[in-house]
Amino acid sequence: MFKTLGTVLICLLATYGAIYLLYSVLHSIYHRIKAQSSNIKLVLIVKDQEDTIEGIMREILGNETSRSLVHSKNFVVLDMGSKDETLSILKKFQRDYDYLHIIEEHEKEKVFADFKLEC
Repeated sequence: MFKTLGTVLICLLATYGAIYLLYSVLHSIYHRIKAQSSNIKLVLIVKDQEDTIEGIMREILGNETSRSLVHSKNFVVLDMGSKDETLSILKKFQRDYDYLHIIEEHEKEKVFADFKLEC
C-alpha cells in the first residue's frame, strides 16, 4: 500500500513539475515577444568610470529583467568623452553582447534616432 501511495505521489509531483516547466517557458516567450514590440531603450551615460564600469555592466547584463527589456541594440551606453579606459572596457562588452550599442559623445544624437517626435 505504501509503495503504491509513494508511486502515486511521485507521479503527481512529476506531473506538476512538467506543467510548471511548460508554463515558465511559455511565460518567458510571451514576455520576450511583448518586450520586442515595446518602445523601450535603456541608456547608460558614463564618463571616466574605469574602476566601476565593469561591475555595473555585469550587473545590468546579468539581470534577467534588463535582458528581457533590451533587444536589437536597445541597450545604449553613451560615453561622454572618458579620458581613462572606460571606452575600451565597454567595447570588450560589446563584442560579447550583440544587443549592446556603444556610442561616443560626438554621436550622442543617435540615442534618439529611433524615437520620432509627433506634435
